[in-house]
Amino acid sequence: MNGTTVCAVIVDELDRQGYRLGPEEYGEDLVGAGVNSVSLVRLLSCLEDRFDIEFEVARLFREPVTVTRLTEVIIARAPGDATDRVSLGDATDRIPPGGATDRVSARDAADHEGTRP
Repeated sequence: MNGTTVCAVIVDELDRQGYRLGPEEYGEDLVGAGVNSVSLVRLLSCLEDRFDIEFEVARLFREPVTVTRLTEVIIARAPGDATDRVSLGDATDRIPPGGATDRVSARDAADHEGTRP
């Protein structure tokens, strides 16, 4: 799996939800680009299912959520990837073995809010 493939999946899913982004917008905050919170949770849930990962939602939302950041996080967390470091812009966060204790996945959040597709 490479960044181009992951990015294309993210952009395709956004397009299915009615949000068309050009390559120049991949580094921009999705909320600032008009993606509402319900759609963003749906996107994260779909990406979790597609790539067999769980986002750490609390950590993810500490900074603007962009196509570029999502691509980096997915590549770093996808099964079979030996790395345990996630590059998020200039910062690098350490992912503890087994995940964080306060971890809530987008899938769980969507189920709780009744927004799961």
